[in-house]
Amino acid sequence: MTPQHMVEHLILTVKLSYGRIKIPEFEPNEKQLMQKQALIYSEIQFPRGVRAPGLGEELLELRFPDLETSKLQLLKSIEEYDSFFRIQSRITDYASQIRKNDL
Repeated sequence: MTPQHMVEHLILTVKLSYGRIKIPEFEPNEKQLMQKQALIYSEIQFPRGVRAPGLGEELLELRFPDLETSKLQLLKSIEEYDSFFRIQSRITDYASQIRKNDL
């Protein structure tokens, strides 16, 4: 993975983490479940070359023309993530106040 591939991978990860990008649901097989458990509940280092289910053997195509543009897009996606959760927090606070007033 090149530095630009890694930055673009982080962009996707950030967007996936707050639902900006959706992926199809899937059922992991027994081997995948065992590997997940081994990675999560042990001290082993995350091995190189582990592929996410559903991805082919090749790297994803680059979406941006260069590393600098990719880095700017990563910063933008982090700002969008932060904004999303600030708004969600305000909505939750507002809904909580409405419930209190209804009691």
